[in-house]
Amino acid sequence: IVYLILSYSLFYTFIVYFYLILMFTLLYSLLYSIVYFKLFNTLLSVIAFFEFLVLYFYCSYILIVNII
Repeated sequence: IVYLILSYSLFYTFIVYFYLILMFTLLYSLLYSIVYFKLFNTLLSVIAFFEFLVLYFYCSYILIVNII
């Protein structure tokens, strides 16, 4: 039982850290695209942004499921 609780908590902390890393990558990619690309390569940045949104909502869904 203790082993199960420990493994679950480790998995949960891993998901939380993954979530935070994704949030930071979103901020970094937004800043990068605004500063360096501006009008150049906007389509690629939009695709990356939507891909990130999908990952973000997926991770938030996983977190909600784990909390419940």
